[in-house]
Amino acid sequence: DRKALTPRQLQLLRLVANGLTNKEIAANLNLSQFTVKNHIRRVMRQVEAANRHDAVDLVRATGQLTTP
Repeated sequence: DRKALTPRQLQLLRLVANGLTNKEIAANLNLSQFTVKNHIRRVMRQVEAANRHDAVDLVRATGQLTTP
């Protein structure tokens, strides 16, 4: 069973869902682009997504991700 995503992972995915690039997400959250890339890669692996947009769709389907 896949474990639920952390609040930070959901926060990152929310920004991906809003169309932000890794660079924009990094600036937004005061993180390095490397950290953002790692977080997103980890989420993708966790939900078995082929890319960041699939990850958003898959997590949204579980009800964990609600975009305003």
